[in-house]
This record gives sequence, C-alpha cells and structure tokens, in this order.
Amino acid sequence: MIGYALSPIDIIPDFIPIIGYLDSLILIPIGIYFIGRLVPEDVKAKCLIKAKNY
Repeated sequence: MIGYALSPIDIIPDFIPIIGYLDSLILIPIGIYFIGRLVPEDVKAKCLIKAKNY
C-alpha cells in the first residue's frame, strides 16, 4: 500500500481533474482497512494498552 501511495504510476493519472485523485482517495483508505485486519487481535490489544499508558 505504501508503494502504491508513493508510486508515480496511478491507475488513473492525477492530471485528470477530480477523477485523478479519487482513485487515491478511495484505494488508500481501503488498503489501510485491510492491513489493519491482518494485524492479530492480541497485538492490537497490546498496542492499545501501550498507547493509553503513553
């Protein structure tokens, strides 16, 4: 996902008005969602505890 966000190659080029940025606006949050689902629940719980104590 980071590679897509930083890549100069897009599915729809950014120079096309409005639509060019929509692919990034939609695909990046979807990718973050799926990456978040790959993290095991116990790891998420440990990170939440550490974040609350910070």
